[in-house]
Amino acid sequence: MNRNSVAKYLNMLVVSGRLEMQEVAVAKVYYLSHRVPISAMLDFSSDIILVLDSAGRVVQANDNLLSFTGLGRDEVAGRDIGSLDIPLLAPLLESGLVREALGGKEGTDEITFEKDGKNLYFTVKSVPTVFDDGEAGVTVIMEDVTAARRVLQEKERLLAEIHQRVRNNLQLISSLLSLQAASMGKGAGREIIRKTEGRLGVLARAHDHLDRSPDHARVGLGAYLAELIADSADAAEYPAGLVTADVVPPDLSLRLNAAIPVGLIVNELVLNACTHACPGGAPGPVRVSARDDGGVLTLAVEDAGVGFPPGFDLVADGSLGLTLVRALVTEQLGGRMEVEVRDDGPGARVLVTVPVREETP
Repeated sequence: MNRNSVAKYLNMLVVSGRLEMQEVAVAKVYYLSHRVPISAMLDFSSDIILVLDSAGRVVQANDNLLSFTGLGRDEVAGRDIGSLDIPLLAPLLESGLVREALGGKEGTDEITFEKDGKNLYFTVKSVPTVFDDGEAGVTVIMEDVTAARRVLQEKERLLAEIHQRVRNNLQLISSLLSLQAASMGKGAGREIIRKTEGRLGVLARAHDHLDRSPDHARVGLGAYLAELIADSADAAEYPAGLVTADVVPPDLSLRLNAAIPVGLIVNELVLNACTHACPGGAPGPVRVSARDDGGVLTLAVEDAGVGFPPGFDLVADGSLGLTLVRALVTEQLGGRMEVEVRDDGPGARVLVTVPVREETP
């Protein structure tokens, strides 16, 4: 072995962490390193770690990767990552994370991998790496988050089951009230039961939409209001085609603690409009609009009927339904409610503005 070969071999041992070198005058003194070699450090990690050079060849692969794939180190080292028959790496290559990291951009993604008929979930991080010789490379870190994901899925399943049970119980109570109302003659008592039944229906629909939502945490306002106004029109025996809802943006959604009071507000205002806007005359349009104004929900219900009487006072003259709406707006949602008494034409308009807080569920 010549001098150059020995020097190269010693340098390799220094790079691997097995030797340390110290220059003394013109001489280089080598001694056993007390540092932990890089390969050993990678093996200490509970993650799957792969180190690639600029050409995409494997420089280092820790024991977790070898154990997961069943391959030997000599079957992986020096191989192009694209030529390795490792299904786990296929989503990594498709995502472009390695390519982005070689360009100096760190990236994170989540991949799903099927093994032995079960889905495994990994959080993948690609980190731009520079070797001792200045060459660029990539370190890929794959964290197995399957256990955490399964716990989350179980919580979502239980939450969905709770919403289903609440919805079913509310529907049962509503059905009992409906039977009770049907057995009564026309009068104030029957009307009270009918309105209570409608309010329970609002709660049941909110839980139904939560059950159908992807995260079981938010209610899509567009579909929710469309069903509510149809129910309200039906309860008031009003032409459903004349009651419309417009939501901006169309994908606007609310958490349960806001969706239920907003639903109750819309139900009461639409019922009020359908019942009192056109007494004895041809029914006219009733419009509901909901708009997100940057953290504030602006809700309006308007009709083209007779309107509120001159001098109408919400506190002194409001019905039970309007009193309930005012309490929901001001006390539960911390918002404002305005009743427009128009002098320039027919119709009434109720405007509600409430802050929409984005608490973590």
